[in-house]
Amino acid sequence: MKTNPDFSFKWATILFNYKDYQIKYRNGMWSSIEEIWINDELKHRKSSWKWRSQNSVELSNGEMLNFDFGYEKIKGKRITQALSLYVKSGENEIFRLEPEKEIIGWKGLLVCLLIGFLIGYFVLPLIFG
Repeated sequence: MKTNPDFSFKWATILFNYKDYQIKYRNGMWSSIEEIWINDELKHRKSSWKWRSQNSVELSNGEMLNFDFGYEKIKGKRITQALSLYVKSGENEIFRLEPEKEIIGWKGLLVCLLIGFLIGYFVLPLIFG
């Protein structure tokens, strides 16, 4: 099984199993699209730019799952935020993904700034002559 969350260029994907169901929660990395898949069948697709979203999906056995997904501050860190997902069936929590590490920290931000500077310095003069 892949690590949770699994990041690709297009999606942040969280996979877990509950009873006889394989559940996949996907959130677009460059878009506002969020999807919930149950046993490879799309059950929910919505566009949302909110920091946190709450959604409900009904399973084939009539059970309702409540999803709470978004970003939250990592304990002990000042500005750092990371992904979290909490899934409940009624009052019972069936899945929890708490933030463990930041998506991009200050080191990652410095690398992005350096790459942007280098591209701007060397590529833009070639384009605009």
